[in-house]
Amino acid sequence: MQRRYPAGCEHFESLGRLLLNHAAPGLERELGRGAERFCREPLLFSHGMARGSEPELRQIAFGALLPSRRPAALAVRTDNCGRVRLPGLGALATAVPDAELRLAWNKADDSYRLSREGRAVSGRMEKLRRLHGGIDVDFGPHPVFSRLWPGASEAAGPPLGVPLASYGAALGRAWRLIATVFPAYWRMIAAVTRRVVLLENVAVNSFASNAAFGAVFLNITEHGADEVFFIEDLVHQCGHVLFNAATHDVGDYLAVAPDAVLPHDPGDGSESRTVYGALHGLFTEAVMNACFERCVAAGLFAGRQAHELMGRYALIYRRFNYDLIALRQPALYTTQGAQIYDHCRRVFEEIYRGRGDALLGHDYSGQPYSFNYRIYRANNPPARRQPARRAAIA
Repeated sequence: MQRRYPAGCEHFESLGRLLLNHAAPGLERELGRGAERFCREPLLFSHGMARGSEPELRQIAFGALLPSRRPAALAVRTDNCGRVRLPGLGALATAVPDAELRLAWNKADDSYRLSREGRAVSGRMEKLRRLHGGIDVDFGPHPVFSRLWPGASEAAGPPLGVPLASYGAALGRAWRLIATVFPAYWRMIAAVTRRVVLLENVAVNSFASNAAFGAVFLNITEHGADEVFFIEDLVHQCGHVLFNAATHDVGDYLAVAPDAVLPHDPGDGSESRTVYGALHGLFTEAVMNACFERCVAAGLFAGRQAHELMGRYALIYRRFNYDLIALRQPALYTTQGAQIYDHCRRVFEEIYRGRGDALLGHDYSGQPYSFNYRIYRANNPPARRQPARRAAIA
């Protein structure tokens, strides 16, 4: 992974450059030094896939322009919550959803004014939230994302009654904890991830897609502002982005068509995944298990969080075991693909030797695909005493 993902990032950057010059000729020159980073902007990929307009792309790119090159006026549009999204800067909150407005920017004091058909529109700047490494955090999907994934379009932000800042704080703590216990992996996902989008929608699982390469979409429904959930979802979804980058030339890894259905019969006819999709899953299960093991060994959590962590760990461990068996088919892989499988198998075997007994015997009756702690707790009541906390990993 460490050797292959940079080439994948360059591949996607080249694609972004093509999309940029097709949608807005001349904008790359205006971006100047910021063009290289902007060509890795997830919104650029989704804008191209959604066949967005040039004015929409210029609104997306406004914050990427050097202040000396930003226009004093710009046509903008609010989202379904009335926010004028300015990626890289923040958002102007208004009371007019889905409206075309005029933005006036004063370079001298960096102030913003909005108007509609000549009449002033009140707008309050919402501060941009970022994770360490320059990764933007969005509460609710950008309209460009919503056009590609209509099922996520209802997701406007955190549940009512939960402070917005609490999600950003928990997300930031989880990101830092991953960096502490799993630094080599964190450096890779920090290099490929550009945007974290928080969703609240019962119909949408967390996901990542090449149509928004560099973005991860985390469904916060029923999970609350909690580090344990965010650790799992960040390691999982950022892992998909990393794997997409490293295997962008999938023929280097698979000896069969990547969209071929996985030739594995579990006995109930339920296997419908593609070979490439299953290998994606195996890789993310390996890194999730490796991160969970480091969190448990470091004694990062106690009480409810420690109990939930073990519940999530044991569930992914179970899936990891299943996928290792399903993908134990050497004819599927090239030499490089076999190396990925063998690496994942070694991760599993190391965990099995050190903690396998503690990960067996958990009751997952009624458990949906996305882990539900309430159901897990009902089936697996926590012990009266939690194990003693260990010293953090050096």
